[in-house]
Amino acid sequence: MTNSNPFEVLVLSGGKARRLSAERKIINKADFPELTDYWNQEGPKGLTLLNIHNSRIPLLDLHMQPYMHNSNITNITLGLGFASEMIIAYYQDKKMPVPISFTTEANPAGTIAPLLKMYELGHLANTPLLLANGDNLLQFDIDMAIQHAYQYATMLQDPEKGFVLNILTTVPHKESSAYGVVDYDPLTHNIYQFLEKQAVTSNPFFIENNQAFSYINSGFSIIFYPKNLIEHFVDDTIFRTMRSLENLELEYKKHETIVKYETLYAQIAQAGRLFGEPIKGFWADSGTEDQIQRIEAYYRRKESK
Repeated sequence: MTNSNPFEVLVLSGGKARRLSAERKIINKADFPELTDYWNQEGPKGLTLLNIHNSRIPLLDLHMQPYMHNSNITNITLGLGFASEMIIAYYQDKKMPVPISFTTEANPAGTIAPLLKMYELGHLANTPLLLANGDNLLQFDIDMAIQHAYQYATMLQDPEKGFVLNILTTVPHKESSAYGVVDYDPLTHNIYQFLEKQAVTSNPFFIENNQAFSYINSGFSIIFYPKNLIEHFVDDTIFRTMRSLENLELEYKKHETIVKYETLYAQIAQAGRLFGEPIKGFWADSGTEDQIQRIEAYYRRKESK
């Protein structure tokens, strides 16, 4: 059984790919013939090239492949920052099966900024919204996750105020300090705490096959009644901080926590409105060259089967 409810997608893709090899980041004529104005310039993280299926594929194209085949998706918004004009030029003339729109930041204003900009522009409805970190890849059934979330939400009073389903994956507990860990109850599906990167000894864990694992935020979540959720849980301080950061009126590192979606999710967890959905499918973060090569190796194994 599948979910036939329409939903939208917001992909966070504002990064600069500082830790990746220069060869992957340069906009070149062979891979980007349409981007004549940007040849030989450093491109954004979303246009980082991966060697997949005997061709070179931009990270964003690879990330969005599952969305292109889902008839329930009504729109994809790309939340852009560094070199946003390159990504817009790359996608604006492509024939895509799903409409694509954009939000942009002149300067980094936090991972929640694209969501708040959609709200301010009147583009945020109460249709479910998949919020996805464009740096990450995950294989999961989005429609089934939405269906499960509506089931979990039956325990809420006034679910129309908004709630969130965080898609979870697992890592060995000893490695959990590198990730955002959640305190998740598999019986109720509640996430009681949404934790930033912290010491391993402070992170919750569970035992499976005599090994310790921690549930982590995969970078994918589904926001239900997103317009209402913003109105109930986001105050003017966050909007003002976002604008001031973008205008370079505040120092980013000192105020970053205020404008992270993870901070909002921690607040929603305290209100009992954050649920978890563990996924067993392939998950990867593309933050480093080693991780990019792991992704390429995964697809090579798939091709050889």
